[in-house]
Amino acid sequence: MADPAVHPLPSFTGFDFPEQNWFKMPNNWTDLTSEMSSIAEMKIVEYILKHTWGYQEYGVKKAITTDEFRNGRKRKDGTRLDKGTCLSKQSVITGIKLAIKRGLLEEEVDDRDKARVKKYYFLRMKKGGEPQESGGGVKKLDSDVQSLDTGVQDLDSQGQTFGHRTEQEAIERNQQQEGKSYGKFDTTENNNRGIAAALVKRGVDNATAQRLANKHTRDCLLNNIQWFDHTLKTRPQKADKNPPGLLIRAITNDIAAEGHQQDFQTQQQKEMVRTKKKAALAVQQKLLETLKQQQVATLKQQELARAKQLEILRERHHTTAQDGKLWQKILDKLRAELSLLKFKTYLAHSELLSLKNDQAIICVPSHFIGTWVEKNLSTKLQQLLGEYSNEPNILIQCRTLDAPKIE
Repeated sequence: MADPAVHPLPSFTGFDFPEQNWFKMPNNWTDLTSEMSSIAEMKIVEYILKHTWGYQEYGVKKAITTDEFRNGRKRKDGTRLDKGTCLSKQSVITGIKLAIKRGLLEEEVDDRDKARVKKYYFLRMKKGGEPQESGGGVKKLDSDVQSLDTGVQDLDSQGQTFGHRTEQEAIERNQQQEGKSYGKFDTTENNNRGIAAALVKRGVDNATAQRLANKHTRDCLLNNIQWFDHTLKTRPQKADKNPPGLLIRAITNDIAAEGHQQDFQTQQQKEMVRTKKKAALAVQQKLLETLKQQQVATLKQQELARAKQLEILRERHHTTAQDGKLWQKILDKLRAELSLLKFKTYLAHSELLSLKNDQAIICVPSHFIGTWVEKNLSTKLQQLLGEYSNEPNILIQCRTLDAPKIE
């Protein structure tokens, strides 16, 4: 249970008139609560009622964490939609277990990712009611709305699978549904009920909220609501005296579009920045890919040029198959004696061009490698070549195979 010392009881000023800030409770709710011995169980069920029926969603599965049950559902930016139940962690767990045991709630566990197990909760509905698609919710409008259009009941038959909507997403969905009944939603004469409800929630009176929703465009309303929330979070002193008045002035003057706050961007501006970054990244990636292809082509040309040079040297020195076999034996011997790094750097691409008149001519990739081989391996090569060829005092000379210039 909530601790009165931690959460002191405020002075309640009265309920708002039921327009957009309420949802229907089951007719047998008082009978159900009379059987509950735990306030935690009642709070848990009411909280799920709020976040399903409160958005006119029935049979929808909601992923709600223990932290969100305690402190309120989170928006995408990390801010809270509401105050939650203010229960302790253990009370939340106990309340969920009691509600499931009593049959009021059903729980579904998604443990495909063991590191991030998700639990979904939804009200247990009677079988044989109106068909619901898995994970979706059919918005049931009041009878006065149904009389306007016989097709209103079919506004949304899909819903969303496993996931809760943020407040803005709920507004967007309401707008889409109303647009199907009343025509294009963005015209100023439409009654933007979803946005009006968001204004009322932020302290604007009902009449002013409806007037603003009818007068201003959807983008103007949403952008300035976002600006208002951002201002309350980052500069609360700006709205200390009259937050609703600040929101009304913001919408009236379209402050969000004028960019009065440097650290704030509208959704359109954010999307524009993302689009520019994405385009710049695509250009950069394309440039890198072009450079990579050019490098591959250059290396290929160099390899072909080296192969041609090597073939010329073989013809010039009359290299034989016997020379190749002898050099392979030398390399096998040196591979076992040298470190792998030294062998790959200085000998892996070497070749014996000829062994005549006590002189061994070895082809190496570059002048640097040739100098290192003559300085550090001449004695060892003389010894090995003498053992295999029976020719003592062999002179070691290196011929370089430097990469030719590519025009």
